[in-house]
Amino acid sequence: ADELSAKIQSYRPNPNEDGYFLLLASPKIVSDQTERSAKTVVFTLDVSGSMSGAKIEQARESLKFVLSRLNDGDKFNVVLFGTDVRSFSQNLRDVDAASRSEGIAFVDAVRSRGSTNIEDALNVSFDQLAQDDSANPKYLFFFSDGEPTTGETNEMKLAQLAREKNDGARFFSFGLGYD
Repeated sequence: ADELSAKIQSYRPNPNEDGYFLLLASPKIVSDQTERSAKTVVFTLDVSGSMSGAKIEQARESLKFVLSRLNDGDKFNVVLFGTDVRSFSQNLRDVDAASRSEGIAFVDAVRSRGSTNIEDALNVSFDQLAQDDSANPKYLFFFSDGEPTTGETNEMKLAQLAREKNDGARFFSFGLGYD
């Protein structure tokens, strides 16, 4: 009984005719958390002036939440960009209690200012991922609210830059706000 979960929903729009039913059957999913493979993650966050207020607060809290849930043995870095680009660490950091805490403190101190230099942010972020020559899966999470305002501003050229620099990482782009 614990191996399968089942739910049924029925629908009969006309009481004088046959109706329909939907059966949802799901097997029990067993996950051994000790078997999780290590991963390499770079979080890239827009901290330009347009991110001020609720957007930067939401991004900060989300990033702190994710950092707190990285597994020991993972590798990570945080890249912040406005007019200039700065990183939590010059190199990827192995996740342990100390680096996790330092990363969260770094993100907690984030304040918004400057322009939006996506070109330099992409270059630094992909260069960080290239430092890891392991077989670990690599991820780039890119958070921004707007369009580029300094450096390369042509969005098609930026997309081409990302394609050229990406050496097999999964790239996730998140738009913040309504801009």
